[in-house]
Amino acid sequence: MDNDGKFRLNKSQGNMLARAITILSFSVVACFCFFIFYFLLKFVSHFSSILLPPVVAIILSMIFKPYYIWLYKKLWHKRILAICAVFLSICLPIGFFSYLFGAVLINELVKLLNALPGYITDAYVYVKGAAPALIDFLDRHGLQKFLSGVDPSQYVNVGFVASKLSGATISIGSYIANFFGAFFSWLVLPVYMAIFLSTRTYSGRDVSNAMIFLSEKKRKHLAYLIDQFLEIIVVYFRAQVLVAFIQGILFSVLFNLLGLKYGIIIGMMLGVLNIVPYLGNILGWIIIIPLSLFGPGGGIWLLLKIVAAFCVVQTLDSYFITPRIMKNRTGLNTFVIIFSLFFWSSVIGGALGMLLAIPLSAFVAVIWRLAKREYFSNSLSNTEEANNDKPISAEVE
Repeated sequence: MDNDGKFRLNKSQGNMLARAITILSFSVVACFCFFIFYFLLKFVSHFSSILLPPVVAIILSMIFKPYYIWLYKKLWHKRILAICAVFLSICLPIGFFSYLFGAVLINELVKLLNALPGYITDAYVYVKGAAPALIDFLDRHGLQKFLSGVDPSQYVNVGFVASKLSGATISIGSYIANFFGAFFSWLVLPVYMAIFLSTRTYSGRDVSNAMIFLSEKKRKHLAYLIDQFLEIIVVYFRAQVLVAFIQGILFSVLFNLLGLKYGIIIGMMLGVLNIVPYLGNILGWIIIIPLSLFGPGGGIWLLLKIVAAFCVVQTLDSYFITPRIMKNRTGLNTFVIIFSLFFWSSVIGGALGMLLAIPLSAFVAVIWRLAKREYFSNSLSNTEEANNDKPISAEVE
């Protein structure tokens, strides 16, 4: 307090108060953004089964958009003809492949599902003889009860299903409603895709122009982030689908040549699941290990050959396939990719979280690079300049 009775702050106190107000303001804004983000994720997680078909349709339309535009120009600028040509060019190869190999693949899949419980039981008996203490520990936690219930053939038995669901009329009604809701939501996926294909391609500028309450600089940053996110989705899924297809072909050919029972269907399943990176590789071994050890002609030698084939495919993918197709456009390493899969599948939930895990993580990396370049780099450079302007104290002898 000065001589005239007014309360005044000195320079250091003013700087401290300004920093405290800045930190408080930043905390309030950060908490607000966190709650908005949290409730948005809760909303997406709750309605993920409904949102998944339109999200898949958007991704497919973004992938096929250049092809649609090319057909649109070639077919006298007729949208309906171009959309029909896109769907025919997608459905005809799939239908031709299904006509040639569909029955074989379905037959192999049914046989695999029926034989899998027996292979799991054989693996359980083998491990019980080799490590009884481990099996006793697992049995105390309900493993034997789980294995006894693993029988896919029971789930096509109407009497078994009715006995399990007896007295649960409300639950049955809700399950039926959920099933038909999910079924019809996927049934209209071609309609979603046709709408997204025929509409104009939107960009970040379309969204940023509506944000009139933001400054011009902030609108430019928002447009940049949206454009980057859309580009990441297009580039990632175009490349990842091709990579997964090549992996599925390689796995199927090698597994079949090495004599693995159901090798073709297992290899293709690994390829399809690898659209989500490493998912097929992780889940595939749950089937491959008991099948190669206890299946027809199985044993340690077959398992070693399968492991060698898997390593060959992974080496080709790591050094030749993915670098040439993906070219590390996501900017994420293996650890971040695996962590992203678990994180976003837990936050969003289910297939939608795993489908969008890599694009969302890459988008977070883009946000961080933009923030570091536009905000933090200026602060750091100003700090460095201030430090350079300070006099250098003399050394004490």
